[in-house]
Amino acid sequence: MSKNGEIQPRKKPLGIWVLSILNVILGSLAMLAAIDMSNGDLFGVGLFAAVVGGGLFRLEPWARWAAIIGYILNVLICFGEGYYVGSFIAVIIVIYLSFSEEVKNAFSK
Repeated sequence: MSKNGEIQPRKKPLGIWVLSILNVILGSLAMLAAIDMSNGDLFGVGLFAAVVGGGLFRLEPWARWAAIIGYILNVLICFGEGYYVGSFIAVIIVIYLSFSEEVKNAFSK
């Protein structure tokens, strides 16, 4: 709250801006590719990414937790497939979403 009692809008960290936009864009592209390839699994993953990206953009607390779970699954899948760079990036994102005080404060209502 400000000094005059008004509620201040929550500040969106730069990393959340980037993650939300990338999730929406890449999720939308995955859905388009899934339609072209008739791949329902890819469409579901793309839809999940796009919805979570929208929630991150609006600083919805559920979206932070959904992103953490999604990126943990991403770590496991990438590591299992031998994509170690992708696993490393996903681990960094999980750490950022889980432990950054700035992120935690932004998502608290």
